[in-house]
Amino acid sequence: MVKIPKLKRWQKIILLIVVALVLFMIVRRKPDGAKLEVAVVGRSTLSESVTASGKTDVRTGEAVYAQVSSTIKEIKVKSGTPVTQGDTIMLLDNASLVAASTGAYTSYLTANTNLINNEYEKEALEADVKAKRFIRDQAQEDYNGDDGDDNKQALKTAEANYQNSIADLNSLRAKEAYLTGAVTSTYSSFLSANKNLRNSKVTAPSAGTLALQDIKIGESVTAGDRLFSVINTGSIAFIAEVDETDISKVGVGKKTTVTLDSDTETQISGTVAEVLGATFTTDSGSTAVKVVVSMNEGSFPAITGLNGEAEIEFETKEGALALPVDYLEEDEEGEFVWEVQNCQAKKSYIETGIESYDLIEVTSGLNEGAKVVKGDGIKEGDKTPC
Repeated sequence: MVKIPKLKRWQKIILLIVVALVLFMIVRRKPDGAKLEVAVVGRSTLSESVTASGKTDVRTGEAVYAQVSSTIKEIKVKSGTPVTQGDTIMLLDNASLVAASTGAYTSYLTANTNLINNEYEKEALEADVKAKRFIRDQAQEDYNGDDGDDNKQALKTAEANYQNSIADLNSLRAKEAYLTGAVTSTYSSFLSANKNLRNSKVTAPSAGTLALQDIKIGESVTAGDRLFSVINTGSIAFIAEVDETDISKVGVGKKTTVTLDSDTETQISGTVAEVLGATFTTDSGSTAVKVVVSMNEGSFPAITGLNGEAEIEFETKEGALALPVDYLEEDEEGEFVWEVQNCQAKKSYIETGIESYDLIEVTSGLNEGAKVVKGDGIKEGDKTPC
C-alpha cells in the first residue's frame, strides 16, 4: 500500500484555494457559442388570431327541425343511408293536423258565406234606401203644396222610414268590415293549418348521408326539435365558441385555420361564414358566441361532432420586423432580448406588436439583420457566436 504523505497547513490552504477557483470557473463559465441558439431578426408576414374550441356540425340549412308538434308515425330511411333532395325521411302523425285543417277550412267557408250574404243584404238595403228617399221626397212635395195635417203626417212617416233604412244600411256596412276581417283571419288560419299538415311529411333538404337524431317511432316531438341532418362535405362547418371578450375581433370573411382532434397533423383552411347573434353559457360557465366557419370541401371528414380548435385571424401585417417569440424575455423594466454585439451578449430592451404562432413583431429596439441568442443563464458580456 502506498502511503500518502500528510500535507502541511500551508499546502492545505493552497489546495483549498485552487479547488475554490476551479469550482468558481465551472459555475461562472457560460455556454460557448456552439451551445447558444442564434436567430436573426428579419421581415415576415405576421397574423394575430383568436383561438376558440368547437366541433363540426351541419350548416343551419342542412339540419332539419320539426315544424309542428306531433308524434313520429313512421321513419322511412335508416341513419347512414344516402338520400337525395326531396326524399321523404319520416312522417309525423297527422290525424289532429287533418282535423285542424278541415276545421279551419270550414270556418273560412262560413265566414266567406256570411260576407257574401251581408253583401246581398247591403245591395237590397241600398235599393230600399233609394225607394224610401223617393217616397220621402214625394211626400215633401205634397206637403209643400198642401201643409194640411194629412200631408204633414205622411211626410213625417216617410222621413222616419227613410232614416231607419239608412241606419240599417250603415249597420250592414259596419258589419261588412267585421266579416271581411273574419274571412281574412280564418283564411290565414286555414293556410297555417294546411302548412302544418304538409309539414307532417318531412323531406331531405339536399343530397347526402342521413344522420338521424336519437328518435324513434311513437316519440313525441315539439316544434323546433332537431329531427335529422343531411351530411356532406358542403354542409359541414366548424362551430367555434368564441369568448365574448374576443368576439369584437371576429367578422365574416376572416381567414381561419381549423385543427381537429381526430387528426392534429392536418390544418384545414376556411373562413368565417356567420357570427350568430346571441350569446350562450359554455360548459365552463363563461359567456361565448357561436361562430360558423366554412371549411374547404374535401379536406375534412363528413362527420358531425368532431372536436377541434379554430385559429381566426383578425390582424395581418406583411413585412413586419420579427423574431422568434421564445427569444423574448422580461424583467421589471420590460421586455428584452440578448443581442449579439461584438461577439458578446448585450441586454437590449425592445417594444413589441402583434404576435403570431411562433413569431412576434419588433416595433422598436432592434434593426433588421440583428442577431439574438438564447440559452440558460446568459449574462451581460457573455461570449456569443459572432
